Amino acid sequence: MSLFVPYLELMRLKTPIGFWLLWWPTSWALWVATKGTQLKLWCIFIVGTWIMRSAGCVINDWFDKDIDPFVERTKQRPLAKGTLKSPQALNLFGMLMLGAFFLCLMLPMPARLLCVVGAIMTGLYPLAKRFTHCPQIMLGCTFAMSIPIVFAATEQLQAINIWLPIYFAAVLWPLAYDSIYALEDFKDDKKLNIHSSPQWLEAYTMHFIILSETLTFSMLAILGIQQQLSWPFWMVLGGIMSSFIVMLFILIPRQYFISLFKVHHWFGCLIFLGLIISS
Repeated sequence: MSLFVPYLELMRLKTPIGFWLLWWPTSWALWVATKGTQLKLWCIFIVGTWIMRSAGCVINDWFDKDIDPFVERTKQRPLAKGTLKSPQALNLFGMLMLGAFFLCLMLPMPARLLCVVGAIMTGLYPLAKRFTHCPQIMLGCTFAMSIPIVFAATEQLQAINIWLPIYFAAVLWPLAYDSIYALEDFKDDKKLNIHSSPQWLEAYTMHFIILSETLTFSMLAILGIQQQLSWPFWMVLGGIMSSFIVMLFILIPRQYFISLFKVHHWFGCLIFLGLIISS
């Protein structure tokens, strides 16, 4: 069993927060598109989300194998400490992408084409922090690809006015929570010349986080108006907004960056529950 532990660590199975942050916007789109029906489609997207998140972690660590040993938070990852070698990581990535390919074949052709775009973006994202000042934008665009795929899979891609607010929310949300996450590595990233929004914006990082969160909530509010959602959704949305502002000004000054980052999982879950109750 210990033979497989490094592979499980490489896929971050012990830290599923990344899966949840990718899944919640996908679940919002699935609920709006299906209202809880089409169980097979939900299963495809749940498994697909897990596979693509795992694949993203693997290829990210492969690209960062020469950087991670010098970053406090990542120096114990399998490739960084040498418990796995590059060919093993690439083989695992290939197997995961093969699994994603078979799931893709279960979807209509427009969704398949969008899946290809999403797969390419997943492979390219790890390079963004080397060549762009704000790789969080690339992360947001990559994570948000699940939204048009959902609507293409349900043959509603032409209903742009419905899925566009969810798409923009899914793009903007990672700008906020991944900027918070990047604050944890600020010193190491600066030393290694790794780009991130905090490195780029410095003193304006807090403004950027607040703006990204506000725009995310605004997109969700537009969705609520479009879908004519009832009061529970608005109560949840207002409660989340208020809670975030309070936690932001309490946790950031104390440098509890990871704690504030992880709270976003529960925000996403509450939005999903609010959609279900209010539909």
